[in-house]
Amino acid sequence: MTPVLLIAASPASAQAPSKDAPLTNQEVIKLCKLDLGDDVVIAKINQAKYVDFKLETDDLTKLKSQGVSKPVLAAMLKRATATAGEMNTTSVMGPYGGAVVTTSGGPMARLMTKDGEYDLRSIAGSPSQTWAYVTVLMFMDYPGLKAEVRTKDHKPAFLVRSQQSPVGRYFLVKAESNKKDLTRSVKLGSRGMFTNKSVTNPDKDWTVLFAAKEQGNGFWQITPQKDLEPGEYGIWFRDSELYDFGVD
Repeated sequence: MTPVLLIAASPASAQAPSKDAPLTNQEVIKLCKLDLGDDVVIAKINQAKYVDFKLETDDLTKLKSQGVSKPVLAAMLKRATATAGEMNTTSVMGPYGGAVVTTSGGPMARLMTKDGEYDLRSIAGSPSQTWAYVTVLMFMDYPGLKAEVRTKDHKPAFLVRSQQSPVGRYFLVKAESNKKDLTRSVKLGSRGMFTNKSVTNPDKDWTVLFAAKEQGNGFWQITPQKDLEPGEYGIWFRDSELYDFGVD
């Protein structure tokens, strides 16, 4: 939810608040004085779209002196805590509209398609190697032949959390399914008698180039520069985590 500036209605106003006006301490006092019962007042607190409660010690003392019961005070405190949690979210624009995301935490990747949005879960891989003559091919293997999250959109976009440009930190990679081992592999690089290609990042032949656009608040939208063919893919982070998905 996008943070909303909450402005309490003027006490001198005789008009009823609009349906989107925040529920305030004064409104709760009015409801309690109508003798509707705690259940009704608590229901109004929980149903309010926005609340702007003042709940410091002096505020609680005043509310109690005005006849607000303990169960209602507890409901106000609970709702205010939930609202504070919502304020840790923000809305960023994606290719198909706004996306609500948390503003704190570590790496994340969200798949955004014409059919909807999906938060991708990271899976850990294990290193493996294969000999090809005098060259050792290095891979990172991930469990399962197919990703659970799948899309038919061949040019999706992704939202990633990063304080810096994701270029060189996140990679859009292709994964190869291995029926014998029931895994998906991403090639990292190779080592030979006279060569030593980087094994800390995916092999460039196994990556898909993307455009990165900063969205603000530490978020970036990345869009593949070409349509994705059917297969297994993932957003690969530098610590070898894979946010996997499939294209059908």
